[in-house]
Amino acid sequence: MDLSAIVEVAVGIIFVWIVLSMTTIQIQEWITTRLDKRAKDMEASIHEMLANPDLKAQFYDHPVIRGLTLKKRKAPSTIPAWFYRYPILRGFTKEKRKLPSYIPSQQFALALFDIAMTANTESSIIQQGILRVRDDLRASKNLTVQKAVLEELNLLSDLARSAAATEAGTAITNKTKETLKAEVGQFFEKFEKKYPNIKMDSEVASKIKQAFDEALKQAPTLQGVMQSIVDQQPPIDPKTPALSKVRQGVAALSVISPEVHQTLNALLMNVEEYATEQEKHLARARENVENWFDDAMDRVSGVFKRYT
Repeated sequence: MDLSAIVEVAVGIIFVWIVLSMTTIQIQEWITTRLDKRAKDMEASIHEMLANPDLKAQFYDHPVIRGLTLKKRKAPSTIPAWFYRYPILRGFTKEKRKLPSYIPSQQFALALFDIAMTANTESSIIQQGILRVRDDLRASKNLTVQKAVLEELNLLSDLARSAAATEAGTAITNKTKETLKAEVGQFFEKFEKKYPNIKMDSEVASKIKQAFDEALKQAPTLQGVMQSIVDQQPPIDPKTPALSKVRQGVAALSVISPEVHQTLNALLMNVEEYATEQEKHLARARENVENWFDDAMDRVSGVFKRYT
């Protein structure tokens, strides 16, 4: 038997196998990219983790998370409802996508803690109402004036986020709760001035007005309930003010998402016992939340591998 012929056949088979494997991988990658499979699987998992569509909308709209895509903020956001202030990390993906296919656990914890620290403010509750109507409009089939309307709702959401930070005392900005309420009340008037050639559909206008009225009406009531819960919490510890503020925000979240409150409360429980220095308490809390996110993403990876 000619050994060289056997070697040539073996090399040929191996080469064909490698080519077919690489081709299959590229086809599979192209399909999953076109379908945004990774991003959608992660979004579904975050939806289950946060257990509230409004909270999820705030999370994905947070600049920390929003900055993980190349999509510019000038374009209307297409991020879906419900868990982004400073776009510090852009370009985690080269292609433009509706949702980030990868979120570092540190950014997840940062965004979630920031949302928790402003949870018991009227501005944060109003922002949830703005994001709710934005996502409802995005899901509708009427595309005639959506682009301009969604862009203005995105800008209004940014204003609400700034107002929430001011109201919670976590940022220095001239965007106040009163400014936000005035902008919400003048939304249609300013829209007509900014887009004189665009006639907003009456159904769309009615939906926005109803959502705004409901948000403005419910915000003081929900904020009062949240504040009463916060008042029952231990006072802010001057040694660990940031961690105390997060704990109070987590308590306030129990009004809109008991599941998240229960999970975060368990993750933050007795973190002081595991930290040797006081300044490490918040770091330990963040580490627990990051591990929670990593565990959830491990399950998402398993689902994606089985799909592949």
